[in-house]
Amino acid sequence: MIGGRYAVDGLLGSGGMGSVYRAKDQLLGRVVAIKSLRRDLSDDSRLPLILRDEARAVATLNHPAIAGVHDFVESDEGNFIVMEYVYGENLMALLRRGRVSPMESVALLRVVLDALKHAHESGIINCDIKPGNIMLTPDGRVKVLDFGVASLVENPRQGVHSTEGSIVGTPSYMSPEGIRGEAPTLHRDLYGAGVTLYELLTGRQPFHGMGSAYKIFHAITSLPVPPPSSVNPLLDPAGDSVLLRALRLLTHRSRESPASGRTC
Repeated sequence: MIGGRYAVDGLLGSGGMGSVYRAKDQLLGRVVAIKSLRRDLSDDSRLPLILRDEARAVATLNHPAIAGVHDFVESDEGNFIVMEYVYGENLMALLRRGRVSPMESVALLRVVLDALKHAHESGIINCDIKPGNIMLTPDGRVKVLDFGVASLVENPRQGVHSTEGSIVGTPSYMSPEGIRGEAPTLHRDLYGAGVTLYELLTGRQPFHGMGSAYKIFHAITSLPVPPPSSVNPLLDPAGDSVLLRALRLLTHRSRESPASGRTC
């Protein structure tokens, strides 16, 4: 039982940030997702206040494609963010069954971009946009997860870091600015969205098979992105320029734009 209110009934998953649990809200009778941060991250005495402030900020977002924040719990067991539980599967599970059609891929990303636009206008950056953080519900709705959660560890406004000089994020979806440890901008989310679209269209990431995170980082910051049609011959080469231009433009901007958001 967390906070005397949420009865945990299973682990949904674990990652670099911490663990996510499924729980039942005993007061309102609804299923929720609860995220707890890694123990070493929780050791920072400033983190509870920062987490609470960021959870409060994300809770103000009102968009149908953004999974909402319901509550923040401080207890002897740790600090927990209580979020909307989203039924369905993430886009990674969808990709495991094969490539997604161009029409469906673009339709999905249009919803994601609209959600990002709403968050960015509120000064909030997700910093971990990837197929695993985008859910598709049984009735076809898109939900973006982890707003205000994925990036709380690395917050230049508050000076919070998991470890000295650490890089927070998922290597294959990180923008050059994120790899270099620069202050985050909204382009970090857009780059992740661009890589996600590339993967939906081709069935693989732009620098698939690079191996180590170091090699992936080097490729993202130094190598040209292979044209999508060279990976999936069913794609019209005329469409390559749109996605490649977006990724090149974002890479260029990430080297120059200092604009930051609320999270990260």
